[in-house]
Parts: sequence; structure tokens; C-alpha cells
Amino acid sequence: MSGPRPRRGPARTLAAGLLAGAALAAAVSLPGTGTAADPPTAVTVLPTLGTADSDMTLMGAAARGAPGEAWGYRRLPLDVPPPVFDGKALEYGPVGDPRSPDPQLAFERFTTGAGWQVAETPRDEDGRPYRGMVPNPLSARITPSAGGVLIGRDAGRPSDQQVVLLRRNPNGPFTVLPPPGSPTLASGEALAGDRGSGSVADAAFEESGETGLFVAPKGQPVENAVLHYDATRWTREPVDPPPGVPPTAFSVLAIDATSPRNAWLLARTDAGRGFGVLLYQRVTDAGETHWVRRDLGDALWANASTPAKGVSGVAPLGGAAQALTVTGGGVWIDVGFKTGATTASPDGDAHTATLFFDPNAGSGGAITGSWCDAPAATGGNLCGQLLGADLSTQQGYRSFAWDGPGFGTRIVTNPLASGDGE
Repeated sequence: MSGPRPRRGPARTLAAGLLAGAALAAAVSLPGTGTAADPPTAVTVLPTLGTADSDMTLMGAAARGAPGEAWGYRRLPLDVPPPVFDGKALEYGPVGDPRSPDPQLAFERFTTGAGWQVAETPRDEDGRPYRGMVPNPLSARITPSAGGVLIGRDAGRPSDQQVVLLRRNPNGPFTVLPPPGSPTLASGEALAGDRGSGSVADAAFEESGETGLFVAPKGQPVENAVLHYDATRWTREPVDPPPGVPPTAFSVLAIDATSPRNAWLLARTDAGRGFGVLLYQRVTDAGETHWVRRDLGDALWANASTPAKGVSGVAPLGGAAQALTVTGGGVWIDVGFKTGATTASPDGDAHTATLFFDPNAGSGGAITGSWCDAPAATGGNLCGQLLGADLSTQQGYRSFAWDGPGFGTRIVTNPLASGDGE
């Protein structure tokens, strides 16, 4: 590993530092042929340049936007007057309860020429200035042309309408998108758990020049559907659980996509079913679109445990982790697992790993790269290459990846020192 060792720190500080902050971010730069037999590749720590502010949450980079363009959000302090952008004062939404006013949600934009600026405040369903909701940071996404999505909770709305989704087309601004009606969104379902502040699985991508969305509805014991917004309407698409899994033991953990034709999700069942990583791809057969499971081509990660290798508890990372990152060349999957668990010591040693799934490898796709710092039962490293860091599920992290030679390039914010835990 080159450079200083990864250090722990607040996720939002390191996230701002990814593109323009005085912090550290781990960058997994992975040249090569895309196989574990390649020479080891380095996880490097990137020193960066200056910071936006500690209250901003990074959403992502717009690779096809202005030079260096990136977006984040923050809630402005109550004593901050409307910022000026492009010579015009931004509009604030109504205060609501003057006895307990909510901060104004605002979106910050970075470009190489201008640095960070408060660039937008959101609009409501009718195009009027909107005060904003409490954002759910796990939902934040930015597309290459500066489209985006952010979901959160607006406690000032009726209890069954508090989940708010803000969508941005590449020309802006962030605007409230009404949720789908029944039966697209079934009774008891919502676009995020806990009225917008809980579990969420969403993706934003470019579709016909606008911002398309995938959202897995929450709120039911079984989560076997994905909602697709194609910039004109919502539709519902089924997810096919593995054979033998009862319909009450299946949920969608994460979604990511670069387009409607390159969309993937991670799912999970209860621990007793024996599944490790459940990876799904969006496909259209005979005019019907649904999500189907893909074989990983590696039993070590497909199964929850492999006793012969001393591995147990394999599962996609949950909590505040961004466990799925999709590029045009493949799929990055972040997992947790244990080694050395025995009857006498059932906890074992906890580890995290990142995997690269190449859809074009072999006859139906396969994991072609793995990185972790876990010892193999027979000596050496369990994964094909060393990671040199752990991935946070409590503070969380943001993940960004791009196509390129071999595995391409990936950047992960908020790395933890390997083996230190959280």
C-alpha cells in the first residue's frame, strides 16, 4: 500500500474531502486484466486540497458536467440570509411553525473554477420554494450529467405523506416528485422506511436525457419489487426470490445503475437460509421486465459459510454502508464475514471485503477480483489481493467508481484502519 495508512474520521468530513477537502479518502485504483492472478494493486490514500464545510454531505460527482463538478447538501442555519448564485438570490420556503422553524435545505455545487457555492434550494410539487425535509444520507445520488435524487422525512406533512423524494434533472432544480399511487405502490409501502429516515434503496441514472429512478419500496415483510420512474411515470417490476425462500424472508438491500439496461441490486434473506451475497440484474424477457439472480461464479461469497475455509457470516454490508457500486464494466460489492469462528468461540474475527463482479466473465458472469485483509485457513490471504483498510457500517462511507483498464478506478470515503473495527 502506498501513502499513509487510512485513518478513521467523520464520514461527512472525508466525503467532502473526496473532491475538495482537507481530509483523506481511500482510492482503489485497479489496473490489470481483471483476474485475481494479476500482480497486486494498491489501495492509495489521497491527500486533498481544501474543504466545503463540516455540515455538508457529499452526494456525488458529475463526471460529464463542468470541470470538477460535484454536489452536496446541507441545512442552512436559521440566521443565514438567502445566498446569491449567478447573480440571483435563492428563494427560501415558508418557515412553517415560527415557534420552531426548520432550517432551509440547500444544495452546494463545486466546480474547479468557482469552488463550492450554494447553488440551489428545492421546489415543491407545484414548483414553489420548499423548505425541505430532513435528508436521508443513504439516498443521495448524483448522475454524470448532474441529475440527482434525495429522499427524506418532512414531519410537517401528514403522517402518511412524510416520505419526500427530491429529483433533479440535469438542468435542475431539485423538485418534489409525487410518489406513485396504488397499485404501483402497495398499501403499507413507502419509498423509504421510518417515514423517510430509515432503510432506503434507490438509484438515479440518465434516461432519455432526464433523470430516471429505481426505488425499492419499504414497509412490508417481503420486499420483492422495484419501482421504476422513467421521467414520465412510475411502474412496478418484480424481483424473483431464490427457489425455496418463503415470501416473508426476502428484502432489497441496495440498488445501483448506470442506465435502465445496466441495473443491479443486492438482496438478503434470513440468516438461516444459507445464502451469502444475492446479486440481481434487471432484464427484459418477452416484453416483461423483472430482476433475476445472477450466479457469482464463486461459492465462497455465494454461501453464508464455507467451513473448509473457516469462513462464516458472509453477507452484504448493511447499516450506513454503500454496499453496491455499478459501472459500465462491472459491479462492486462490499461484504462482511468472519474467520476462525468455532463452537467455543462463535464470534470469530470480523472482516470486510470488496468484490468485483464482471458480467461478461465466463459463461454468465463471475467474481474476478476480491480484496480483504483476512487470513486464509491454509495460510496467506483469503482474498486475491490485500485491501489495506476496513469499510464502515456505522459511520458509513460513499463509493464512486469509473470504467477503465482492468477493474477501472474506485474511490471509497471514510476508510478505517484495517483490523481496528469501529
